[in-house]
Formats: sequence, C-alpha cells, structure tokens
Amino acid sequence: MTATATSDRHDFDPAIETLVPRRSRLRSGVLLVFAFGLIAAVWWSPHVLRPSLGGGDGSAGSWSALQGHDQVLVVARVVADGWNGVEVRRVVPVPGASVAGAWVLAENELDFDVTDPGEPSEFPSGLAFATARHPSIGADTELPQRVPDGATAVLAILWNLDDCALLPRGDRTDGVDVEVRTEIGTTAFTTIDASPGEFFDTLVEVGMCPAT
Repeated sequence: MTATATSDRHDFDPAIETLVPRRSRLRSGVLLVFAFGLIAAVWWSPHVLRPSLGGGDGSAGSWSALQGHDQVLVVARVVADGWNGVEVRRVVPVPGASVAGAWVLAENELDFDVTDPGEPSEFPSGLAFATARHPSIGADTELPQRVPDGATAVLAILWNLDDCALLPRGDRTDGVDVEVRTEIGTTAFTTIDASPGEFFDTLVEVGMCPAT
C-alpha cells in the first residue's frame, strides 16, 4: 500500500502577493486619531449636543403680577440654538414657586399693546387672564414644543406663588432652568431670565407677598 501525504503549503505568485495590502502602524494610528478627533468635535459642539435658548434682540419680555390669583405671568423672548431645532420640554420650578403652565408662542406675541384684556382681578383665574392677553395660549402651544434652529419665539410661563419667603428675588434670582432636547435625543438645561421673583417689590406693593 502506498501512503499519500498531503501538505498545506501553497506556492504564491510574487506578483499577486504584492497586491495584498499590508498593515501599516502609521496608517492605523492616523485613522485612530482622526476617529477620536471626530468624536470629540461632535461631543464638544454645543450646536449638536448642547442646545440652548438665548435671549432675542430688543425687548426681553414682560413680567405681570396677577392680583387675586397669587400668580405671576412671565413672557420671555428666546432664540433656539441647536442642530435641526430645539425641543422645549419643561420649565423647572424655583424655590417658592411652581409652574402652572408653559407655552411656546409666536414672536409677535410680545406686541402687548395689541391686546389689553384689563386687570387680572377681573378674570376668574390667572389662566383666563393669560389666555385673554395671549390668545394663542392653549393645548396646541403647551410644552413640549419644537423651535426651529435660529428661530425667535416667545416662552410664556404662568407661575404659582407657593411661598414668598423661599422665592428668589431681585438681584438674587439666578434665572430659570428650562429642559431642552436635541434632535438626537440628548437632554440639556438652559437658563433664561423668567423668574417670578425678579420684581419682588411689586409683589409686596400689590399685597401678594409680605414685606420682609
């Protein structure tokens, strides 16, 4: 019986072998650095991952004490800064005040001379006054709402005054945090000037808060 031996050895054509790409440490290192740089650029780009609501030009908004309802209506102009738009999700309560409602309105809602509903005390509720002053307030404009990138809008916030003693006031107000979300789902917080205690002296004058 004749034994037949097999071998895994193959003869390669040198011409074909030169066509096989060879690993290069330099090329691998360059690609790795480029990948990390791209990830870092995206991560540190506020426009992509850290959206914000900046203040618009001109009038920043209005602040109204709603006598008879223990509420404050704050209306602030904001400009969306975020890739493919910013979703405004909620307004974070502040010490001494809770959010009764918040809405994103069109920029022309700051034309207060157009709509003068009268005194807040003449209305059955603070929401009724807010709706009379800004007719677009309602379910269609209630948060959450998306604002296109670079667009100017108006954020209206109806605050409940829960405890005047805890309310940040005057120069001690640090603004109000608003939760926003990017197109890719990243959540961030941006601060705007919309504190219910910004004009605390007015709340004292109209009898809505005690003097301290």
